[in-house]
Amino acid sequence: MEYKVSQDIQSTLVNLGKLDAMGKLDSIESIQKARIDLLGQLKENYQAYTSTYLPAMEEIMKRAQDEAKYYREQQQFDDQIQLSKFCQRFKSEVQQIWVNSHRDSSIYKSIEPTVECFSDDQNGFLGPLMGMKSAWSRVEAEYALFIPCDVTYIPNQVLAKLHRALEKNPQASVAYVNINGDALYPFCLLKRASLSILEHQLAANKLSLRETFRQLHAQHVVFQKQSLFCHSINSLDELQQYKQMKAFKQMFVSN
Repeated sequence: MEYKVSQDIQSTLVNLGKLDAMGKLDSIESIQKARIDLLGQLKENYQAYTSTYLPAMEEIMKRAQDEAKYYREQQQFDDQIQLSKFCQRFKSEVQQIWVNSHRDSSIYKSIEPTVECFSDDQNGFLGPLMGMKSAWSRVEAEYALFIPCDVTYIPNQVLAKLHRALEKNPQASVAYVNINGDALYPFCLLKRASLSILEHQLAANKLSLRETFRQLHAQHVVFQKQSLFCHSINSLDELQQYKQMKAFKQMFVSN
């Protein structure tokens, strides 16, 4: 809608210029009439803008705020909050668990007091590549396991298997998870040796994990779980579908 409005306004202004070039705006009266016609079209477009575009944008913004509140404060797909699930699963396998977020560190600390939080080195939403690069200025280990906050399934022995894949391929600096044929690039184990390429890609504004991982000679580990409805959740709608499918599956099993 916004594009159409601006195009209509631009078209009217161009038409007015054409009239002037053709010598049809040769009097005060004709100029005033053309301006009145232009204002009429602008008014009509503005009414369409305010009656259609703005309410739609307000609804989108409200939904975005609701989703943001959910993800920050109530991210729970199953019977356990995601952060607690990750901590319980990996606390005996890693030195420290970090949360990459530019806000709400107090909320995460209230859920799991032992976690540490860090924000991206550069402001703006530059995606997981920036989070990965920023992590290396905080962690001291030679390996860092990255887990997307929206995954619904953590495969058994995932850390050990990713590490084994890197050991078998010394030239590789990253190994990522593949579930049921889908590549989950953000779910990966990175070597510190990856840092220079991460920095180069970010400096060139090349934010694709797939392309970056190609340069890192990426390895992947395949996991199969046929009963998995979806491996990650990116919206409230997907969450509702996920919960409905789980409820249906439980009902089917109980019967």
